[in-house]
Amino acid sequence: MKNSNRTTYSLTTPPDWLRARSDYSPWSEGRQKIWRCVDGFFRDSAPDVYDEPGERRLSEEDILTLRLLNCWLHHWTSAGTEADGERVAQSVSHGRGFVGGGNLGGNPFFDLVFADALCGMQNRAAEKFKTDYLDFLKAVAFKIDRRNWFDSEFPDWWTPFFMFLTVQGAENKKPALESFHGFSGLKGWLRISLGHFLRRHLPKERGRETTFTDLTFASDGNDNEGSFTDGIGAEPESSRTPEEWKTIADRLSQALQRARGALSEEDWTRIQLSLGEKLQNQAIARLYHEDGSTTSRRRTAILDIFQKKLLGAIEDDPVLRDLKDEIFTTWRLEFGDLVNQFLKIG
Repeated sequence: MKNSNRTTYSLTTPPDWLRARSDYSPWSEGRQKIWRCVDGFFRDSAPDVYDEPGERRLSEEDILTLRLLNCWLHHWTSAGTEADGERVAQSVSHGRGFVGGGNLGGNPFFDLVFADALCGMQNRAAEKFKTDYLDFLKAVAFKIDRRNWFDSEFPDWWTPFFMFLTVQGAENKKPALESFHGFSGLKGWLRISLGHFLRRHLPKERGRETTFTDLTFASDGNDNEGSFTDGIGAEPESSRTPEEWKTIADRLSQALQRARGALSEEDWTRIQLSLGEKLQNQAIARLYHEDGSTTSRRRTAILDIFQKKLLGAIEDDPVLRDLKDEIFTTWRLEFGDLVNQFLKIG
């Protein structure tokens, strides 16, 4: 799986659009304004997930600072760079997209701090993960495979999955949680990650029931959120420079994120199962205890909403607007193929 080459920013090298804003100029003052907000995201969350919150202090160069900053800038640019950044942050912290109020499935700022504490082996974070996510993830696993070892208090996959998320594996692979960027909440990301994990590592020996005991595996980085830009980096031959293609890819990714914000967590999961996991309607119907015709109608309705929102976001973007025909014709990407690439983001 490809590593992400997504552009990241720091407090010393912010995007040009932010430096140019009058409310952040001069940048010497704007930088402090941005830092106070990012530090606030951390301080609001730290007491719930660190054993000694006062001992974990952020600096402007800390990797968590950069992750929080880039999460904020992602949602800000998705809302439109003319939007008020603090209002965007407030909306995101309440689990809502700024444009349209789409459900993000949690507070991405808190979830990034939570992920940092989990990877830092904080006992409070580990206990919170068990309390908040054990039953939820058991239900997800049960839908994938109903064998009775999912019914125990701590299923066989629980510890391996937790290690996959938090512990650096073999060959210097990184914990999977380092690939969580906060583009949406952690809950939906974990649902998809567990599905991929179980399908990849689920024992399938015949003749006896098997468990995860003695299974060996390592995190492969699971860096899905950056794969979309990588995936459309090899567009048809043209006179455009690689930098121009990257700009187009970044803007298209933002348009897709904006369209995603119009869907509920369940609706987005249905798209993931259908296009990403390639499950048949009947298999999805069994997951939701409904008949296949209902599943089919819902899929059609969800994709219709998503497509309309995506086309609207493309029309609103001055760069993508003129490329609409090229996106769907010259690139030979049908709508379903385009969404399927985007599903790699997770």
